[in-house]
Amino acid sequence: EDVLHAPQRPKLELYETHSLVVIDMVRLKEDALDSEQVSLIVIGDTLITFQESPGDVWNPIRSRIEVPESRFRRYTIWYLGYALIDAIVDNIYPILERYGDVLNDLEQEAMEDPNPSIQQQIYLIKRELYALRRSFWPVRELTSKLTFDETSPADKKVRVFMRDVHDHSLQIIELVESSREMCNSLQDFYISVVSNRMNEVMKAL
Repeated sequence: EDVLHAPQRPKLELYETHSLVVIDMVRLKEDALDSEQVSLIVIGDTLITFQESPGDVWNPIRSRIEVPESRFRRYTIWYLGYALIDAIVDNIYPILERYGDVLNDLEQEAMEDPNPSIQQQIYLIKRELYALRRSFWPVRELTSKLTFDETSPADKKVRVFMRDVHDHSLQIIELVESSREMCNSLQDFYISVVSNRMNEVMKAL
């Protein structure tokens, strides 16, 4: 039911015979934020993934699996689980960098030519950042369970790598909050520039 009835909140579910990980894979498609649910089921030495649509961020992992000396051949199946989750989490960094570049451009534009479309773009970015925060806030709990919880299905060797994913999830949440604050500051700056220009016009009149 969790796999079929998307979207679910990102989580780790433990059963007697298997484990279920649900996480959101967020990507940019045509400059718009696109999110889909990815489910990982681990049964013994087998890992099955379910996606909502074709395409993902896992091509580098597929290439590494084909290498005979790779860690995928030497570690348990949970190393593959770690690698899949890590790729999803790390893919957020370039998305946040893009938002930072767009906000810097909007700030420059607001200073030179403050037009109403700037405020609309800021609002759209704020809405997407809120969606990103909502998707990744539970990932912190998920990675914490896999890393530190005694009931974690991941073995100790893999937990060392999973700790890195947990740290990245915390960093991403902080970066999202920082970008949202930047949006608020930029909105205030835009209103201030427009007000100053209005004052200049009134003086001239």
